[in-house]
Amino acid sequence: MGRSAGRGKSGLPGRRFHLLALGLLLAVVAGWLALMLIAARDAELSGERSGMVTTVFPVGASLKEAFLATDRAGGSIVAGTWFPNIWVLYSDQPGYAGRLRAAGAILVFDSAPFQSMTIPTCGGV
Repeated sequence: MGRSAGRGKSGLPGRRFHLLALGLLLAVVAGWLALMLIAARDAELSGERSGMVTTVFPVGASLKEAFLATDRAGGSIVAGTWFPNIWVLYSDQPGYAGRLRAAGAILVFDSAPFQSMTIPTCGGV
């Protein structure tokens, strides 16, 4: 009796099957990441916005760098998040989002969709 296509001598799926599955998985993950990057860029705030924002600093940026950038932009820290490079910040001065980018932030978003990521503080955020 002949072996099934894609199966090895033992009757289990062969190497070609595993490579095909791995390739499909990598293609799905790459597509998902591309869509998430597009969605993140589309959700980013304009440079003139102010108020409470969620800000992404470069991966590996120190706390000191994030705090100094926040201060240079004229804002204050409201809360941290589960990620060390993402902070919830506030300023009522127009143009805050643009100043944060100029000070080193990668992305600046409205904070409302990210409230579940924040670490509770004494301020209740």
